[in-house]
Amino acid sequence: LFWQVSGLTGVFAGHALPARWGLEFAGTLALLVLTCSLVTGKLRGLSALLAGATALLAANLPWKLSIVAAVAVSVALCLMLEPREDRHA
Repeated sequence: LFWQVSGLTGVFAGHALPARWGLEFAGTLALLVLTCSLVTGKLRGLSALLAGATALLAANLPWKLSIVAAVAVSVALCLMLEPREDRHA
């Protein structure tokens, strides 16, 4: 039921968006929704926020290296904080 309601909401919302925003905008929204569904804990949420902030701050890097920087910073943070989280669990 949730899948059907979400699908229909997407169809109706898609028709409400201006056509000039194009498929890139829809693809970005789809990836954002998938990413949000994977955030199941505090560390994953922090990692996602940090990756987004890093990508925005590094947006002017050539060859879309902002994405690589975002992944590197996010993974490094998780590798540093994950052992600490395991000790507190």
